[in-house]
Amino acid sequence: LNVAEKPSVAKTIFNVFSRDSSYKRKTKSKSKFNPNYEFDMVVNNQNVDMVLTSVTGHVMSCDFPHPHNKQWHTMPPMQLFDLPIEWKIAEDKKKVADNVKNEMRRCDWLILWLDCDREGEGICFVVIDLCNEVKQGYEIYRAWFSDTNARSLFEAINNLRRPNKNDSDAVLARTEMDLRIGVIYTRFQTMRLQDSFEELEGEMISYGPCQFPTLGFVVDRFWKKKCHIPEDFWKIKVELEKDKITCGLKWSRNRLFDRLSTTIMYETCLENPTAIVTSVNPKPTRKWRPFPLTTVNMQKKVSRILKIDASTCMKAAESLYTQGFISYPRTETDKFPPGINLKRLISKQCDDPVWGDYSQRLLDGKFKHPKSGKGDDKSHPPIHPTKYTNNFNGPLENVKKKLYEFIVRHFLACCSDDALGHQTTVNFQIGDENFFCIGLSIIDRNYLEIYTYDKWKAKIIPQFDVGERFTPKSILLTDHVTKAPNLLTEADLITLMDKNQIGTDATIAEHIKKIQERSYVEISGPRKEILPTTLGEALVAAYNSIGLRLLSQPELRARMEADMNCISNGTKTKDEVIRDCVDMYRRVFSEILKQATVIDRAIGVYFKRIELPNIMCQCGDPVMIRTSKKRNNRKFYTCRNRVCDYFDWAEPEKPQVGRRNTATNRKSALNNRG
Repeated sequence: LNVAEKPSVAKTIFNVFSRDSSYKRKTKSKSKFNPNYEFDMVVNNQNVDMVLTSVTGHVMSCDFPHPHNKQWHTMPPMQLFDLPIEWKIAEDKKKVADNVKNEMRRCDWLILWLDCDREGEGICFVVIDLCNEVKQGYEIYRAWFSDTNARSLFEAINNLRRPNKNDSDAVLARTEMDLRIGVIYTRFQTMRLQDSFEELEGEMISYGPCQFPTLGFVVDRFWKKKCHIPEDFWKIKVELEKDKITCGLKWSRNRLFDRLSTTIMYETCLENPTAIVTSVNPKPTRKWRPFPLTTVNMQKKVSRILKIDASTCMKAAESLYTQGFISYPRTETDKFPPGINLKRLISKQCDDPVWGDYSQRLLDGKFKHPKSGKGDDKSHPPIHPTKYTNNFNGPLENVKKKLYEFIVRHFLACCSDDALGHQTTVNFQIGDENFFCIGLSIIDRNYLEIYTYDKWKAKIIPQFDVGERFTPKSILLTDHVTKAPNLLTEADLITLMDKNQIGTDATIAEHIKKIQERSYVEISGPRKEILPTTLGEALVAAYNSIGLRLLSQPELRARMEADMNCISNGTKTKDEVIRDCVDMYRRVFSEILKQATVIDRAIGVYFKRIELPNIMCQCGDPVMIRTSKKRNNRKFYTCRNRVCDYFDWAEPEKPQVGRRNTATNRKSALNNRG
């Protein structure tokens, strides 16, 4: 039995492996979205009958047991730290699971074709557990591949390995911790703030151990911009002319924040306004070609250059991978393995009307082996095109076209030489001050011919000789003001998240999208800067006010991600990591409960507080006023402690405007008829 991660990958595998099959057919499945296939082929020098099916991503989900999974008031959030988690087949995946088990009954091997990353490894062991329910003593293999082309698939089937249990445990640990922490903190925030602030009544105020540090980056930059105090500074600017070429000279001190000092230096230049050439330093220079493409760099560049958000970029990349046009799009590797045939990949691009000629020139002698970066996830090569296409049908057609072109151009640029130039730095002295200018001539554009996203402009300056003297065209004292830092763009945010280990290369885009969906941030202006909403800013300010800035900073999550790597490496167990993380977040949550009133005051700076009536519940907690939308916005009293069942109407029943009492109207109609 072969199990792929999605139906489209299963179909591709079937089309590749069944070409030389003596028989092949599509068979009935218990899941209408996951067809089954049958064919025969040779595996490990044995003739075998192959059955091929698929799942649809994650089959299992975890949650708190009923009723605590749905009803928020059955126990205080603090007690959820110790409540066991239940793993079960998701309701919409039961037929998928039944289909896998049904097909396994007649098979002796299990070959897992799940995505080759940590998440895929987690799904592998879910499939194994399903198969164990109906069969024991069968062989289990893992197929490892980076793209869905025939060459890679045959290489995978001929080099089967065993699945990695440690990676699967890391996925289980992260999933449980994200659920437990997210539910506990979300319930506290939501119930506390809904009860205290009018504008937040009915709002879901979620917390996530990745989404909150992501929000923290946005708010920190917003505050830096908001709190920026402009400072005056001064520069000395010089222009001179030779051979009818005007050349601007830069001051070696760049700028000074003291006007008097700058004025004194400026006046010394005016007293002896002769520019003397003190040195001329020519040297070869180059603009470096890019490193091979990783997921994070793809997201950053596509966001900045193509103006495609990271979430859409990953959807398009996943589609291109499934269709076999690019390699696996989730990778941290920025160096190609020694055995990969890069020229064969380049040759597939030679027929394109735009970059085909450039590809051919690489094959004719201009090919350079790509640079090797420091990243290596030991799983997949850098992102690269695997076959040529100019046909992009279906959803995200325009996005896929732009993304595929970017990936091809980036790959060809990696296989090119650096751009070469000649740079000349000329130093001058005017009075006691030093100035300089830099000229650049481009000798060979090389990779810049194909990688049109990088810019390198020549700058022409006159020919200077040491000892030459000139009377400047102008010497000016200019005043300037420091500018506040720009708000973060998505590319900036991705850089910060990657640097601080917030999320993985595959989930960074999801976290950015999540804080937008939660109305914690919004995109603004032509630069698509990320701006915190009032709610997003208020939440970060509230936790900062009680000394828990670490909740909106990356340290906690980075520590958790490091522990996940320890599970994968075998240096820590899943249970050990879960226990440590629970204890860490329990201590933080305990401090939050102690200082809840301080949080209320901090949020009150941004939102209007609900005035509580001077009434106490029998449990000793204050009573608050809520509004019943089902009863025509009629107000009622309820206990601040939601576990308590205190209830009383705060005002008389309102008339049902625009609605009729059917029973009363029917009785009135009968009386009138009589």
